[in-house]
Amino acid sequence: MKIPFHKSIFTKILLAFAVCFILVILVNFIWLSIWAVNSLKERTGEEKLWSVRQLDNNISTFDREIRQLTIRLLNDDSLKNIIYSKASDSQLEARVAFFGMTGSALVEYDYIESVCFYTDSVALLTDEQNNLIRSRDYGWGDFYEKELTGEESIGWRGGYDSSSFGFPLYGGETAIPCMSFFRRGYYGASECWLVVNVSLDYFTEMYNSEEYRKERSDNTYIIDEQGRIISHAEPDMLGVSVDSGYIRYPESTPLTIETEDNQILCYPMTLEKWTLISETPLSVIEGDQRAVKSLFLTEVTAVGVIILIFLFFWTRRIITPLLQVVTALRQLRKGALGLTIPYRKDKSDEISLLVTQFNRMSGEIERLMEENNRIAEKKREAEIQALKAQLNPHFLYNTLNTVKWMAVAHNEEEIVDCVCALGDLLQPVYRDSGSFWSLTEEQNYIMNYCRVMNYRYREHCRLQMEVPDYLWETEIPKFILQPIVENAFLYGKTEQDCLTVRIIAETQLRGEDRTLCLTVSDNGAGMEQEALRKLQESLTEEHSGKHIGLANIHQRLQLLYGGDFGLTVESRPGEFFAVTVHIPLKS
Repeated sequence: MKIPFHKSIFTKILLAFAVCFILVILVNFIWLSIWAVNSLKERTGEEKLWSVRQLDNNISTFDREIRQLTIRLLNDDSLKNIIYSKASDSQLEARVAFFGMTGSALVEYDYIESVCFYTDSVALLTDEQNNLIRSRDYGWGDFYEKELTGEESIGWRGGYDSSSFGFPLYGGETAIPCMSFFRRGYYGASECWLVVNVSLDYFTEMYNSEEYRKERSDNTYIIDEQGRIISHAEPDMLGVSVDSGYIRYPESTPLTIETEDNQILCYPMTLEKWTLISETPLSVIEGDQRAVKSLFLTEVTAVGVIILIFLFFWTRRIITPLLQVVTALRQLRKGALGLTIPYRKDKSDEISLLVTQFNRMSGEIERLMEENNRIAEKKREAEIQALKAQLNPHFLYNTLNTVKWMAVAHNEEEIVDCVCALGDLLQPVYRDSGSFWSLTEEQNYIMNYCRVMNYRYREHCRLQMEVPDYLWETEIPKFILQPIVENAFLYGKTEQDCLTVRIIAETQLRGEDRTLCLTVSDNGAGMEQEALRKLQESLTEEHSGKHIGLANIHQRLQLLYGGDFGLTVESRPGEFFAVTVHIPLKS
């Protein structure tokens, strides 16, 4: 049968090489891509952090400028006169002077949208279009109610516009957003507030100019301590709340967060408890990497094609001896023995070793088959010998002779019992063709055998079995103990004493497995040490001596279970003779 190309070892090896190559390239490509992106992100983060620090310094410089301006305004005589003057004419002059002073400030500082001055009873508001005087009854707007009634005496606030200070809107004009700086002033026991509203567009331009956005493609804005956007290039974003995780406090360190689309730097500002947020699209960071990826993929593809072509011919050259082995194995399966594959003997690689081993296997396989056949025949002969041992003609002759003399000298009951025992003894031989049975069945067989033997030896033999209850159902080879018991009756009996045959069953631990040990011992004459040694040596020899029963059992057990199992023989002259059967414990 021809192996399909897609199932051949050649295709599998080629595919394995190709897959390994592709995996190595992909892993390196992914690693390089991740490294490049992380490096770009790290570099971008460092550059952004440096830039944000510069922006924060610019805003801090601007803060100092506004603080100095408010100090100058609060020290102006016109503000003192507004508070201390009681006459209406003096107050009017003081207010006119205030509007003149603030008008000059609006011209000098074009980023100032408006200036507000609050006393206990009156508020003066001025911008490029209006000079307003408001009494307390009229209301002074949300900023005063929310920000100037607390304990703080100086600071910046964001998120307010011109409508928060009570300025009227003309026509279709909308409220102008601003960043507000306030400072509390004291004139004796009198308290006042000065508020300078800076154009939000100007404030935003300091850290997020149009040129800066085009150069870096960043989106930079400021949030307050509640997470609300108070400064943004897009007016629609003012007042929008962001993730609370973006909020950083003055004692905090800068934080870099990466989302699905952006790398976000959260920088704690020195101004108030605000946080400067700078968002950089990841597409901008990874933009330089795309060209490198395209070039790298092109090179990898070209190198991959070249390597695959090389692998094809190289693998084919290596795999040819393996294909020859496959062809030879097919012929070997059809019965062609002694095949050899030509191969250079000077090579010492794995394929050369495989071919050499195949040639050696092919030369030895016929001998192994013959050896297996011989072992199988030997096993069959051992089984036949085991059965023949049960039907020993000499034993049958003696048994029948016993029956004959019993018929002359005794009554019929003993004859019946002896014949029944003989029938029970022979029945298992013909009843079941299996090779194994339980220890209980082996006991019954031996008991019948002993009944017959006691009729022969006139009750001079006793059988004792010491078996734990949990071992009675253990499986053992059939007729494995009877030849040993018979050996005890034949060679252990003496004329003076009653022969006692003991069968002891126990288990022993051998490694991780348990072994069943069946010991058959008698209290007969025993054996001398030299005779015992010869008997032990004869167990592994193929001969037909007087101890053929023991040798047959030993060789039969080794054929069934291996060389670690079989018989052991012990004896002491004048005391005992014992044979122990060692087999695996099997329920």
